[in-house]
Amino acid sequence: MAGAVNRKPVRRFHCRWTGAAFDTQSIIVSRMPRFAANLAYLFTERGLLDRLAAASAAGFTAVELQSPYDHAPSAVKAELARHGLTMLGINTAHGQHASGGSGVAAIPGREQEFAAQFRQALEYVTAIGGCQIHWQSDGSGRCGARARHHATD
Repeated sequence: MAGAVNRKPVRRFHCRWTGAAFDTQSIIVSRMPRFAANLAYLFTERGLLDRLAAASAAGFTAVELQSPYDHAPSAVKAELARHGLTMLGINTAHGQHASGGSGVAAIPGREQEFAAQFRQALEYVTAIGGCQIHWQSDGSGRCGARARHHATD
């Protein structure tokens, strides 16, 4: 067959969370993707609870909070409901933020501290109706060497 074009079959995809539809041939997005506001970085000139209102006013329908622990879960949940926001997730508390790290999940010998932080995060995210927890490892780059050293002891 002269002139025949060998084409791969077109596969179609649909993202359940964003609603975006696309295919392998044209990569046409049929719907604008949805973005969540990370309130650790957006609207930082406001207090945490006021950031929820600002996110809603800016058109966001979902948010994430890195460290909401200074506020009662009931207050956060009430503001989420008031503004029709979905809470995607929170982080575990910063275990050693003052010394340059961001958490303790990957540090040998700090398992009890991590378990307490995770328990705190689980209780909090459940109370506010969230669905994810991001646990903080050391973040300094030092934990990999410590873990390798610990594993060879």
